Amino acid sequence: MSFSVQRSSAFFMAQMREFYRDFGTMFLNIIFPLTFVLALVFNHYSNPTFKFEIGVVEAAATRDSQAFVQLLGDSPSVSLRTLASQAAAQRAVEGGEIHAAFVIRNPDFRGGRGDVDLIVGPRYEDFSRLMLEAVRDRLRGPPAPGTQAALFQYRVISPDLPEQNDFTFTFPGMLALALVQLGLFATAVPLLQARDRGTLKYLSLTPLTRAELLFGQLGMRVLIALAQTALILLAGSGVISLSPGQWLAVLGTSLLGIVLLVSIGYAIAGMAPSLQAGMAIILFANFSMLMGGNVFLDPNASTVQYVAACIIPISYLADMFRQVITGQAGLWPLWTDILVTIGWSAIAMTIALKSFRFDTGLSGSLPGPGALRAAMG
Repeated sequence: MSFSVQRSSAFFMAQMREFYRDFGTMFLNIIFPLTFVLALVFNHYSNPTFKFEIGVVEAAATRDSQAFVQLLGDSPSVSLRTLASQAAAQRAVEGGEIHAAFVIRNPDFRGGRGDVDLIVGPRYEDFSRLMLEAVRDRLRGPPAPGTQAALFQYRVISPDLPEQNDFTFTFPGMLALALVQLGLFATAVPLLQARDRGTLKYLSLTPLTRAELLFGQLGMRVLIALAQTALILLAGSGVISLSPGQWLAVLGTSLLGIVLLVSIGYAIAGMAPSLQAGMAIILFANFSMLMGGNVFLDPNASTVQYVAACIIPISYLADMFRQVITGQAGLWPLWTDILVTIGWSAIAMTIALKSFRFDTGLSGSLPGPGALRAAMG
């Protein structure tokens, strides 16, 4: 029987109706990720407890240096820490303990020979420069004849650190999370339920061909995944601005993620001997991916977390999203993320093809149209 666009489209629409009528699946795949991202955006702009953490290193404690430090800490949004050396200050900035560090190498501000090093990453450099200029203006006081043009000079030292904060880490992880929900709760669960009810077996009595059935199932999931990605990107665009090229890169990454997670969903549905066992596998896989899969927890935090991230396939997808969105180096090179994602997809597809059962008592591929009718006749 030849491929029929009309039959495949009808099956596609039936799959879509089943999806949006199931509130639990809708919530996990659309509402929850979108609400989470909107909450992150709101928190990013309304958090009143933010403190600009800065460190100060004084080569010699003089009246000038003390006045400099006092002016730095005048703002209620600034938190000061005294550090022992420039090396300690650089380590603190690179480790994310503070946002910037000011090293007073020569405190001779009254003689116009003051010298300050500013250790800061690109995200907070402009703000730190403004702080220094404000402090210099206040130290200088009202202009008077013979006043030095500059009480001190400064240079910026840029440490080698990735540009990372809570939002830029969590936001790309939410894109990966949305695809995890699609692969587990919008692919594996419906397939297990349909197999348990006998729906998949009775589809063999319809004129649907295998190609039409797969086109309807996969097409629906691709459409949902692209809608997820677009909504989450729009929600986060108030904080992270993406170029057209980045939008395309994110959509391309999403397509790789769709293949990976839908393949895993089919593989789980194939391996599970029953609906109850399948749900247990799905819940365990979901928990493992969220807690160890580079989605919410930074793998650099501990060796155990890093080892778990290396094993769990979603880690590479989340890392890929972070690299294309932030433009910064990730946990692994981008080509490694792509190759590992493709490799895991191939493994999941192989497992799905060899183990998937369309009936609780039958194994193997779906019978052709009319096969059950002939067997029953």
